[in-house]
Amino acid sequence: MDIKGYKSNRIRISRRELIRYLESLGYTFERQSKTKHEIYKHKATNRCIPVSITKGRDVSPGIVSAILKETGTTRMDLIKFLHRL
Repeated sequence: MDIKGYKSNRIRISRRELIRYLESLGYTFERQSKTKHEIYKHKATNRCIPVSITKGRDVSPGIVSAILKETGTTRMDLIKFLHRL
């Protein structure tokens, strides 16, 4: 299924869009790790999601899928969120 050019099985989004999506789910910036990652934490579930600091590059589809699995959301939820932006 396509919504404005997003194929449901391969999603490439910018780091900024990913962070906005995580924040819409209730994740907040916790800290920056010693490496090139920012840690976002959900207050209710105490789950932490690392987001790579890659300026100017999109987040790869595999990383997007792993983050969606960790947050318990689907690709369609992300596509609908991106469509609203």
